[in-house]
Amino acid sequence: MKGRVLGSSLAIVIVLCTVSVPVEACTGITASYGERVLVGLNEDWPSHNNFNVRFVPPREDRFGYVVFCATELPYDDLRAGMNTEGLIVDTFLIPLTPMNETDKQVFPRNVMAMILEDCSDSGDVVSLFEQYTLWSTHSTGVWDIQFFVVDKDGDSVIISPGSDGRIAFTSKEGIYQVVTNFNPVMPELGWYPCERYNLGVGRLHRIESPENITVDSFRRILQWTGRERLTAYSVIFDPEVGDMWVFYNYDFEKCAELNLLDELEDGAHSEKTSMLNMEAFVASETQFTSSTFTISTDSGNEVAMVIVGGAIGVGIGFVVLFVAKRKIR
Repeated sequence: MKGRVLGSSLAIVIVLCTVSVPVEACTGITASYGERVLVGLNEDWPSHNNFNVRFVPPREDRFGYVVFCATELPYDDLRAGMNTEGLIVDTFLIPLTPMNETDKQVFPRNVMAMILEDCSDSGDVVSLFEQYTLWSTHSTGVWDIQFFVVDKDGDSVIISPGSDGRIAFTSKEGIYQVVTNFNPVMPELGWYPCERYNLGVGRLHRIESPENITVDSFRRILQWTGRERLTAYSVIFDPEVGDMWVFYNYDFEKCAELNLLDELEDGAHSEKTSMLNMEAFVASETQFTSSTFTISTDSGNEVAMVIVGGAIGVGIGFVVLFVAKRKIR
């Protein structure tokens, strides 16, 4: 009986420590103006050293691609990637949302790999989700992720659960789109309002010409929407030419500049993100001046909330344990 009470109390401690705020707090941004298209992604994850960059050459009727993979889980956990057609996809954690798509077939293979191997633009991805659903739809009846898709023409879409339990598509309106961890179709479910989302929109809405869409300006936005203790890697993609700039461990002064087609010439290979050849980033000329980008004094609030929320949870948990012990005596 004593062990059962203490075990329940410990479970309460764990729950209280983990429900405060989402630890996985990623950000995605894209902007296009004419033929200029860039995509920026932050991967916020506590285990910074457990990511690989995997390059997969084209084969038969499948496109080649690069993808970031989390290596700490027992399954193939693909997070974000770009294929040789200039299609980019990333996933974002969202509040659990009921889904009612059991009339659809489950994706026949890893959904991220299937998107990167089979799809050439955002329209292809939409068609794919109209035909298939995630495994969790049949197993648990809920989704906890949404997809962010951008192609080289600048067309982008957020694919998330809809209010009717069916898949919903939120396409880009205007020249930019921002995605974080709330469902744009049902923001009332949680994690909204979102400061990272507001920061991204606040910067991107000032774009007035293609010259405003630069790697340097995107680097700055990712820096201010990132987390010093949580952002494992950040990447900026140029889907038109296959260039990518990878930043590791919230260090935006150094990056690895890679080209997808050049890397694929070396065949299939993989490298730990932490082992990429990082060199000093050389800022390009940009219309976004330093006065335009003012770091919010609240930019670290969500990290602080994780720490404070966890501390409060631990404190409450110890109180529960103390009371439990008193009752046992």
